[in-house]
Amino acid sequence: MNLKNKKVLLVGLAKTGVSTIKHLNRLGAKVVVNDIKDKDKLKDILDELSDLNNVEYILGHHPENIDDIDMTVVSPGVPLDLPFILKIKSKNIEIIGEVELAYRLSKNPIFIGITGTNGKTTTTSLVGEIFKKANRDTYIVGNIGNPVIDTVDLTNKDSVLVTELSSFQLESIDTFRPKVSAFLNITEDHLNRHYNMENYVFLKSKLLKNLSEAEYAILNYDDEIVRNFFRKTKAHCIYFSVRERVDGAYYQDGALYFYDEKIIEERQLATGGIHNVQNALCAIICAKLMGVKTQTIGKALSQFRGIKHRVQFVGEIDGVKYVDDSKGTNVDATMKAVNSLKGNIVLL
Repeated sequence: MNLKNKKVLLVGLAKTGVSTIKHLNRLGAKVVVNDIKDKDKLKDILDELSDLNNVEYILGHHPENIDDIDMTVVSPGVPLDLPFILKIKSKNIEIIGEVELAYRLSKNPIFIGITGTNGKTTTTSLVGEIFKKANRDTYIVGNIGNPVIDTVDLTNKDSVLVTELSSFQLESIDTFRPKVSAFLNITEDHLNRHYNMENYVFLKSKLLKNLSEAEYAILNYDDEIVRNFFRKTKAHCIYFSVRERVDGAYYQDGALYFYDEKIIEERQLATGGIHNVQNALCAIICAKLMGVKTQTIGKALSQFRGIKHRVQFVGEIDGVKYVDDSKGTNVDATMKAVNSLKGNIVLL
């Protein structure tokens, strides 16, 4: 992908935006940076970019003249139905996101894409830890807070990019095609951006659109919406379930299995709750498909203690245990957190 001397409009100066600007600049692109915030509110970010040449800034308002733009890259927080974005679309100027750009520029690493309403960050972290335990060249990227674009110059065909994908990021993909795509669950979320569940489900399913018979789709059999995604893809579908035995990974008699092979007892998992069993089943499939040994998977599952702000034990005062679940930002996530705890619970 040759971007030298191409004029690229970058919309949104968030973390991914900063990384994208730096990479585009190294490639010799003429970068036009736009953010609705004014210069004073972006001082720290602008200071970080101050040593870059060939970068133009349009701040405090959207650009009026877009006729000479060759490509637009939008940050995940930028809605694609803004009037000036729709104007760009009407002129057939390509609009993509940072994930898509990084995919096009990458040296063909193994992408594992993980999406869903809840559990994405935990599962992405868990899958990453398994691959690290297997001594694979592993990068945990995407919505988890690490821009994919930062890995482009570091990775090759043997690298594994475990990529958390939000609906905002999936909205701006085009050719992105992971080797493995995992779907954890879908419940109501972000409807202020996507308007209705139909649009939200559609955006989640976009991850399937480029998959062929050579790729894999991991589907939560217990979620009716996700289970039926098999109708939307040519990929080889493998399921996970905590309710019944399926072709894939399942929970039975207190243990987690991959087909007929027992991987680990539930009591050996370092994190509790049935939702973490689901996350672990999904992670098992991701690892097995890439040839990771059972012993390595089991060891990683028994040592992974979760991530910050997700049912994280923070201390005990006068016999009261305090748990931080501040990342539980929707009803379904909070219900799963509550159901994973024992004893009398007070929600703050």
